[in-house]
Amino acid sequence: MIRRYTDLAPHSSSLELAGYDPESRTLRLVFKRKQGPQSDRWPFARHYEYHAIPAELYCALLNAPSIGKFFNRHIRPIYVGHLVKGKK
Repeated sequence: MIRRYTDLAPHSSSLELAGYDPESRTLRLVFKRKQGPQSDRWPFARHYEYHAIPAELYCALLNAPSIGKFFNRHIRPIYVGHLVKGKK
């Protein structure tokens, strides 16, 4: 169970929060709501979970110069993200 989240909003244009559970090795990312003409498609922030994430990868994400680029290079193409239903 993820008990603590890190606020990424000041450092990322696409990610709002990140949380990690070391016991289950689960990473939860909260993506910012879309702005602009397509914002009706995603009126709420989207919560995704990624499983089997090493703790070192989570730490590297938090310390990356560009969180979005790190996510797109090291997490998105390797790990399957699952949309957590019912979360705003």
